[in-house]
Amino acid sequence: MSDNVWLKFPKWRTTYGPVVYLRMFHQHVIVINTLQAAIDLPEKRATIYSSRPRFEVACQMLTEGYSFTFQAYGDLWRRMRRAAHESLHKGVVHQLHNIQTVEAALLLHSLLDAPKDWEDHMKRAAGSTLLSACYGTPLLRGSDDPTMEILDTFTSKIVRAGYIDGTYVEYLPFLKHIPARLAPWKNEALVWGPRFTKLFGDLFTWARDRAINGESPETISAMMIENQVRYNLSVQEAGWLVGTVGINRDQAIWGPDADDFNPERYMDVRGGKLSSVMTDTKEEGHVSFGFGRRICVGRHVAHDSLLLNMASILWMFDIKAPLDALGQEVACGEESVDHGLAV
Repeated sequence: MSDNVWLKFPKWRTTYGPVVYLRMFHQHVIVINTLQAAIDLPEKRATIYSSRPRFEVACQMLTEGYSFTFQAYGDLWRRMRRAAHESLHKGVVHQLHNIQTVEAALLLHSLLDAPKDWEDHMKRAAGSTLLSACYGTPLLRGSDDPTMEILDTFTSKIVRAGYIDGTYVEYLPFLKHIPARLAPWKNEALVWGPRFTKLFGDLFTWARDRAINGESPETISAMMIENQVRYNLSVQEAGWLVGTVGINRDQAIWGPDADDFNPERYMDVRGGKLSSVMTDTKEEGHVSFGFGRRICVGRHVAHDSLLLNMASILWMFDIKAPLDALGQEVACGEESVDHGLAV
Protein backbone atom coordinates (compact mmCIF):
# COMPACT_ATOMS: atom_id res chain seq x y z
CA MET A 1 0.00 0.00 0.00
CA SER A 2 1.14 3.56 -0.61
CA ASP A 3 1.61 6.09 2.17
CA ASN A 4 -1.44 8.04 0.98
CA VAL A 5 -3.71 5.04 0.57
CA TRP A 6 -6.29 6.73 2.79
CA LEU A 7 -7.02 9.08 -0.13
CA LYS A 8 -8.11 6.03 -2.14
CA PHE A 9 -10.62 4.79 0.42
CA PRO A 10 -13.44 7.18 -0.62
CA LYS A 11 -13.02 5.99 -4.21
CA TRP A 12 -13.26 2.37 -3.05
CA ARG A 13 -16.44 3.28 -1.17
CA THR A 14 -18.00 4.50 -4.40
CA THR A 15 -16.95 1.36 -6.26
CA TYR A 16 -17.24 -1.41 -3.67
CA GLY A 17 -19.50 -0.10 -0.91
CA PRO A 18 -19.14 0.97 2.75
CA VAL A 19 -17.11 -2.08 3.88
CA VAL A 20 -14.16 -3.31 1.84
CA TYR A 21 -12.20 -6.52 2.48
CA LEU A 22 -8.54 -6.94 1.49
CA ARG A 23 -6.25 -9.90 1.92
CA MET A 24 -2.50 -9.32 2.05
CA PHE A 25 -1.11 -12.86 2.16
CA HIS A 26 -2.05 -13.97 5.73
CA GLN A 27 -3.26 -10.53 6.83
CA HIS A 28 -6.98 -9.77 6.64
CA VAL A 29 -7.83 -6.07 6.32
CA ILE A 30 -11.28 -4.51 6.69
CA VAL A 31 -11.74 -0.92 5.47
CA ILE A 32 -14.77 0.77 7.06
CA ASN A 33 -15.72 3.66 4.82
CA THR A 34 -18.88 5.22 6.27
CA LEU A 35 -20.00 6.51 9.64
CA GLN A 36 -22.99 4.16 9.72
CA ALA A 37 -20.79 1.10 9.15
CA ALA A 38 -18.43 2.27 11.90
CA ILE A 39 -21.33 2.76 14.32
CA ASP A 40 -22.84 -0.63 13.45
CA LEU A 41 -19.57 -2.59 13.84
CA PRO A 42 -16.86 -1.31 16.26
CA GLU A 43 -19.34 0.85 18.20
CA LYS A 44 -22.53 -1.21 18.63
CA ARG A 45 -20.77 -4.60 18.42
CA ALA A 46 -17.72 -3.69 20.47
CA THR A 47 -17.75 -7.02 22.31
CA ILE A 48 -16.64 -8.83 19.16
CA TYR A 49 -14.83 -6.05 17.27
CA SER A 50 -12.44 -4.63 19.90
CA SER A 51 -9.34 -6.74 19.45
CA ARG A 52 -6.18 -6.14 17.41
CA PRO A 53 -3.92 -8.10 15.07
CA ARG A 54 -0.71 -9.31 16.65
CA PHE A 55 1.43 -6.37 15.39
CA GLU A 56 4.75 -8.20 15.57
CA VAL A 57 6.91 -5.06 15.46
CA ALA A 58 4.71 -2.35 17.03
CA CYS A 59 3.33 -4.48 19.89
CA GLN A 60 5.67 -7.40 20.46
CA MET A 61 9.01 -5.65 19.87
CA LEU A 62 8.94 -1.84 19.97
CA THR A 63 6.57 -1.65 22.96
CA GLU A 64 7.39 -5.11 24.41
CA GLY A 65 3.68 -5.88 24.75
CA TYR A 66 3.05 -3.01 27.19
CA SER A 67 1.23 -0.53 24.94
CA PHE A 68 -2.50 -1.14 25.31
CA THR A 69 -3.03 0.69 22.01
CA PHE A 70 -1.71 -2.36 20.16
CA GLN A 71 -2.66 -5.09 22.63
CA ALA A 72 -5.24 -7.73 21.82
CA TYR A 73 -8.48 -7.50 23.78
CA GLY A 74 -7.92 -9.28 27.09
CA ASP A 75 -7.43 -8.95 30.84
CA LEU A 76 -4.35 -6.69 30.73
CA TRP A 77 -5.94 -4.45 28.12
CA ARG A 78 -9.12 -4.10 30.23
CA ARG A 79 -7.16 -3.22 33.40
CA MET A 80 -5.02 -0.66 31.62
CA ARG A 81 -8.03 0.84 29.84
CA ARG A 82 -9.98 1.25 33.09
CA ALA A 83 -7.00 2.85 34.84
CA ALA A 84 -6.48 5.23 31.93
CA HIS A 85 -10.17 6.19 31.78
CA GLU A 86 -10.33 7.01 35.49
CA SER A 87 -7.27 9.26 35.14
CA LEU A 88 -8.35 10.99 31.92
CA HIS A 89 -12.13 11.23 31.84
CA LYS A 90 -13.85 14.53 31.16
CA GLY A 91 -14.47 15.29 34.82
CA VAL A 92 -10.77 15.35 35.83
CA VAL A 93 -8.82 16.75 32.87
CA HIS A 94 -9.55 20.32 33.99
CA GLN A 95 -6.74 19.77 36.51
CA LEU A 96 -4.32 20.00 33.58
CA HIS A 97 -5.61 23.34 32.29
CA ASN A 98 -2.93 25.39 34.05
CA ILE A 99 -0.19 23.42 32.29
CA GLN A 100 -1.97 23.74 28.94
CA THR A 101 -2.48 27.49 29.38
CA VAL A 102 1.20 28.12 30.12
CA GLU A 103 2.20 26.02 27.10
CA ALA A 104 -0.21 27.98 24.87
CA ALA A 105 1.30 31.29 26.05
CA LEU A 106 4.82 30.03 25.32
CA LEU A 107 3.68 28.88 21.87
CA LEU A 108 2.34 32.36 21.08
CA HIS A 109 5.61 33.95 22.22
CA SER A 110 7.62 31.58 20.02
CA LEU A 111 5.42 32.21 16.98
CA LEU A 112 5.67 35.96 17.50
CA ASP A 113 9.44 35.79 17.86
CA ALA A 114 10.15 33.51 14.86
CA PRO A 115 7.02 32.92 12.74
CA LYS A 116 8.90 31.12 9.95
CA ASP A 117 9.82 28.36 12.37
CA TRP A 118 6.17 27.68 13.17
CA GLU A 119 6.43 23.93 12.51
CA ASP A 120 9.22 23.53 15.09
CA HIS A 121 7.21 25.63 17.56
CA MET A 122 4.12 23.45 17.11
CA LYS A 123 6.17 20.27 17.57
CA ARG A 124 7.83 21.66 20.69
CA ALA A 125 4.49 22.76 22.14
CA ALA A 126 2.87 19.36 21.55
CA GLY A 127 5.79 17.45 23.07
CA SER A 128 6.25 19.82 25.99
CA THR A 129 2.54 19.78 26.83
CA LEU A 130 2.53 15.99 26.72
CA LEU A 131 5.55 15.65 29.01
CA SER A 132 4.39 18.33 31.45
CA ALA A 133 0.85 16.95 31.66
CA CYS A 134 2.02 13.36 32.06
CA TYR A 135 5.02 13.80 34.33
CA GLY A 136 5.26 17.40 35.56
CA THR A 137 8.55 17.98 33.74
CA PRO A 138 9.76 21.58 33.18
CA LEU A 139 8.70 23.32 29.97
CA LEU A 140 10.84 22.44 26.96
CA ARG A 141 12.47 25.48 25.39
CA GLY A 142 13.28 23.89 22.05
CA SER A 143 12.41 20.95 19.82
CA ASP A 144 16.04 19.76 20.06
CA ASP A 145 15.68 18.75 23.71
CA PRO A 146 17.09 15.20 24.22
CA THR A 147 13.79 13.90 25.59
CA MET A 148 11.94 15.35 22.59
CA GLU A 149 14.41 13.70 20.26
CA ILE A 150 13.81 10.23 21.69
CA LEU A 151 10.04 10.83 21.66
CA ASP A 152 10.31 11.85 18.00
CA THR A 153 12.24 8.65 17.34
CA PHE A 154 9.56 6.64 19.13
CA THR A 155 6.76 8.36 17.21
CA SER A 156 8.35 7.86 13.79
CA LYS A 157 9.10 4.19 14.44
CA ILE A 158 5.72 3.35 15.98
CA VAL A 159 3.81 5.14 13.21
CA ARG A 160 5.66 3.22 10.52
CA ALA A 161 5.29 -0.09 12.37
CA GLY A 162 1.60 0.59 13.00
CA TYR A 163 0.73 0.59 9.31
CA ILE A 164 -0.92 -2.63 8.28
CA ASP A 165 1.92 -3.10 5.77
CA GLY A 166 4.59 -1.38 7.86
CA THR A 167 6.91 -4.38 7.66
CA TYR A 168 6.73 -7.63 5.72
CA VAL A 169 6.42 -9.66 8.91
CA GLU A 170 2.89 -8.35 9.48
CA TYR A 171 1.56 -10.34 6.52
CA LEU A 172 4.34 -12.94 6.29
CA PRO A 173 4.50 -13.96 9.99
CA PHE A 174 7.10 -16.70 9.48
CA LEU A 175 9.68 -13.90 9.06
CA LYS A 176 9.62 -13.31 12.84
CA HIS A 177 11.74 -16.44 13.24
CA ILE A 178 14.63 -14.99 11.23
CA PRO A 179 17.61 -14.21 13.54
CA ALA A 180 17.92 -10.52 14.35
CA ARG A 181 21.44 -10.37 12.95
CA LEU A 182 20.01 -11.25 9.52
CA ALA A 183 16.98 -8.92 9.74
CA PRO A 184 17.82 -5.21 10.26
CA TRP A 185 14.15 -4.35 10.91
CA LYS A 186 14.01 -6.90 13.74
CA ASN A 187 17.37 -5.95 15.23
CA GLU A 188 16.39 -2.27 15.29
CA ALA A 189 13.05 -2.97 16.98
CA LEU A 190 14.62 -5.24 19.60
CA VAL A 191 17.24 -2.58 20.39
CA TRP A 192 14.79 0.32 20.69
CA GLY A 193 12.01 -1.53 22.55
CA PRO A 194 13.86 -1.81 25.91
CA ARG A 195 15.02 1.82 25.57
CA PHE A 196 11.44 3.04 25.21
CA THR A 197 10.25 0.88 28.13
CA LYS A 198 13.03 2.26 30.34
CA LEU A 199 12.24 5.84 29.27
CA PHE A 200 8.53 5.65 30.13
CA GLY A 201 9.13 3.59 33.27
CA ASP A 202 11.74 6.03 34.60
CA LEU A 203 9.58 9.06 33.84
CA PHE A 204 6.59 7.51 35.59
CA THR A 205 8.62 6.47 38.65
CA TRP A 206 10.14 9.96 38.94
CA ALA A 207 6.73 11.64 38.66
CA ARG A 208 5.08 9.15 41.02
CA ASP A 209 7.72 9.64 43.72
CA ARG A 210 7.46 13.42 43.46
CA ALA A 211 3.67 13.25 43.76
CA ILE A 212 3.86 10.97 46.81
CA ASN A 213 6.26 13.46 48.45
CA GLY A 214 4.01 16.41 47.60
CA GLU A 215 6.57 17.93 45.24
CA SER A 216 4.58 17.74 42.01
CA PRO A 217 1.55 19.55 40.57
CA GLU A 218 -1.45 17.61 39.32
CA THR A 219 -0.29 15.36 36.49
CA ILE A 220 -1.58 12.25 34.77
CA SER A 221 1.07 10.22 36.62
CA ALA A 222 -0.14 11.61 39.95
CA MET A 223 -3.71 10.67 39.09
CA MET A 224 -2.53 7.21 38.04
CA ILE A 225 -0.95 6.27 41.41
CA GLU A 226 -4.12 4.95 43.01
CA ASN A 227 -5.22 3.26 39.79
CA GLN A 228 -1.87 1.50 39.45
CA VAL A 229 -2.55 -0.30 42.73
CA ARG A 230 -6.27 -0.80 42.10
CA TYR A 231 -5.73 -2.48 38.73
CA ASN A 232 -2.53 -4.31 39.67
CA LEU A 233 -0.27 -2.65 37.09
CA SER A 234 3.51 -2.98 37.12
CA VAL A 235 5.77 0.07 36.77
CA GLN A 236 6.37 -0.87 33.12
CA GLU A 237 2.65 -1.23 32.43
CA ALA A 238 1.79 2.04 34.20
CA GLY A 239 4.70 3.79 32.48
CA TRP A 240 3.56 2.76 29.04
CA LEU A 241 -0.02 3.57 29.97
CA VAL A 242 0.83 7.17 30.86
CA GLY A 243 3.21 7.54 27.93
CA THR A 244 1.08 6.28 25.33
CA VAL A 245 -9.81 10.53 8.22
CA GLY A 246 -11.97 9.21 5.35
CA ILE A 247 -15.27 9.05 7.25
CA ASN A 248 -14.84 12.67 8.34
CA ARG A 249 -15.21 13.59 4.66
CA ASP A 250 -18.17 11.43 3.70
CA GLN A 251 -20.17 13.38 1.12
CA ALA A 252 -23.33 11.61 2.24
CA ILE A 253 -22.98 13.58 5.51
CA TRP A 254 -21.17 16.77 4.53
CA GLY A 255 -22.39 17.30 0.97
CA PRO A 256 -20.48 17.65 -2.32
CA ASP A 257 -18.06 20.20 -0.78
CA ALA A 258 -16.85 17.77 1.90
CA ASP A 259 -13.19 18.44 1.02
CA ASP A 260 -13.54 22.23 1.20
CA PHE A 261 -12.79 24.46 4.19
CA ASN A 262 -16.28 25.65 5.06
CA PRO A 263 -16.79 26.56 8.75
CA GLU A 264 -20.39 27.58 8.04
CA ARG A 265 -21.33 23.93 7.69
CA TYR A 266 -21.23 23.70 11.51
CA MET A 267 -23.65 26.59 12.03
CA ASP A 268 -27.35 26.27 12.67
CA VAL A 269 -28.81 28.75 10.16
CA ARG A 270 -31.84 29.36 12.35
CA GLY A 271 -30.11 30.35 15.55
CA GLY A 272 -26.50 30.85 14.56
CA LYS A 273 -25.41 28.18 17.04
CA LEU A 274 -22.89 25.41 16.52
CA SER A 275 -24.57 22.21 15.44
CA SER A 276 -23.32 18.65 15.24
CA VAL A 277 -23.75 17.37 11.70
CA MET A 278 -22.55 13.90 12.63
CA THR A 279 -24.73 12.07 15.14
CA ASP A 280 -23.70 9.05 17.22
CA THR A 281 -20.22 10.50 17.81
CA LYS A 282 -20.37 10.98 21.61
CA GLU A 283 -20.96 14.73 21.14
CA GLU A 284 -17.61 15.09 19.35
CA GLY A 285 -19.04 16.00 15.93
CA HIS A 286 -16.28 13.97 14.26
CA VAL A 287 -14.72 10.51 14.49
CA SER A 288 -11.01 11.36 14.61
CA PHE A 289 -10.60 9.67 18.00
CA GLY A 290 -12.01 6.30 16.96
CA PHE A 291 -14.93 4.12 18.00
CA GLY A 292 -16.21 1.76 20.65
CA ARG A 293 -13.87 0.44 23.32
CA ARG A 294 -10.87 1.54 21.26
CA ILE A 295 -11.79 5.23 21.25
CA CYS A 296 -8.83 7.41 22.25
CA VAL A 297 -8.72 7.55 26.06
CA GLY A 298 -6.80 10.86 26.00
CA ARG A 299 -9.16 12.65 23.66
CA HIS A 300 -10.37 15.15 26.27
CA VAL A 301 -6.81 16.32 27.00
CA ALA A 302 -6.07 16.55 23.28
CA HIS A 303 -9.31 18.44 22.63
CA ASP A 304 -8.59 21.00 25.35
CA SER A 305 -5.04 21.63 24.11
CA LEU A 306 -6.13 21.96 20.49
CA LEU A 307 -8.96 24.33 21.36
CA LEU A 308 -6.77 26.51 23.57
CA ASN A 309 -3.90 26.67 21.07
CA MET A 310 -6.11 27.34 18.05
CA ALA A 311 -8.17 30.00 19.80
CA SER A 312 -5.02 31.72 21.08
CA ILE A 313 -3.34 31.72 17.66
CA LEU A 314 -6.46 33.06 15.93
CA TRP A 315 -6.74 35.79 18.58
CA MET A 316 -3.16 36.99 18.18
CA PHE A 317 -2.22 36.43 14.52
CA ASP A 318 -3.38 36.96 10.95
CA ILE A 319 -2.91 33.69 9.07
CA LYS A 320 -2.22 34.01 5.35
CA ALA A 321 -0.96 31.73 2.58
CA PRO A 322 2.79 31.91 1.83
CA LEU A 323 3.98 33.62 -1.35
CA ASP A 324 6.12 32.12 -4.09
CA ALA A 325 9.03 33.83 -5.91
CA LEU A 326 6.55 35.73 -8.10
CA GLY A 327 4.54 36.98 -5.16
CA GLN A 328 1.64 34.60 -5.82
CA GLU A 329 -0.11 32.74 -3.03
CA VAL A 330 0.94 29.11 -2.61
CA ALA A 331 -2.04 26.79 -2.27
CA CYS A 332 -1.67 24.50 0.75
CA GLY A 333 -3.33 21.13 0.13
CA GLU A 334 -3.90 17.99 2.13
CA GLU A 335 -1.08 16.24 0.28
CA SER A 336 1.31 18.14 2.57
CA VAL A 337 0.08 16.00 5.48
CA ASP A 338 1.88 12.73 4.88
CA HIS A 339 2.40 11.21 8.34
CA GLY A 340 0.47 10.14 11.38
CA LEU A 341 -1.46 7.20 12.78
CA ALA A 342 -4.94 6.80 14.20
CA VAL A 343 -5.22 3.75 16.46
